[in-house]
Amino acid sequence: MVRQKPHRSATTRKSKPASRPSKAGRARRPDSLSEEDWVAAASDLLAEHNVSAVEIHRLCRRLGVTKGSFYWHFQGRKDLLAAVLDDWERRMTVDVANRASRYSISPAQTLNYLLSLIRKPRPNRSAAIERSVRDWAKFDPMARAAVIEVDQTRLAFFEELFRKSDFPEKEARIRAYAAYAMMMGDSILKETINTSYESKDYVDTCVELLSGDRGQQARSLRALGGSR
Repeated sequence: MVRQKPHRSATTRKSKPASRPSKAGRARRPDSLSEEDWVAAASDLLAEHNVSAVEIHRLCRRLGVTKGSFYWHFQGRKDLLAAVLDDWERRMTVDVANRASRYSISPAQTLNYLLSLIRKPRPNRSAAIERSVRDWAKFDPMARAAVIEVDQTRLAFFEELFRKSDFPEKEARIRAYAAYAMMMGDSILKETINTSYESKDYVDTCVELLSGDRGQQARSLRALGGSR
């Protein structure tokens, strides 16, 4: 099961100033942009470039608004970046797990669905954002905390899949790590290695290896070695 966690805004993002007037006493908002619109635009810049490109003035130009619009929703750039990480975490864990559970009727089918996500042939915005976030995490503690949370949540979801397939606890943990390593490794290698086989064949083989009887697999390998 995917573990729920407190929203980052409760710990990282600062609360709005107490001195800010109530909505009734404020002037009308200068535009109709929501916080989600700003987060989406910032995520686009993250996908296209990297975190250094996510600057307030650049976002304002892209959205055609003034900085006053930005500060209606956020106290500053760090506040926006925390919201971007919140959004990325949710999309990459809870949303993916919900879709996987909705479209799959067995642990093996769910595993197949998850490993197939990486194999999309077209450029993927989510994959580009993830690459930028992981690069960002190399030097920023807030981003690193988000990446660790996502990795742990994904790993826990894989573990639950193997438990549902009646694997013992230790075996479920080992296979879950192997599945996640396959998924993350494939996300990198598929960009540089051209294969002669269909993606479906690769994913089906991975699921078979991960879900099969390890003792039977070992016996098959020994038999194969003995026949040479």
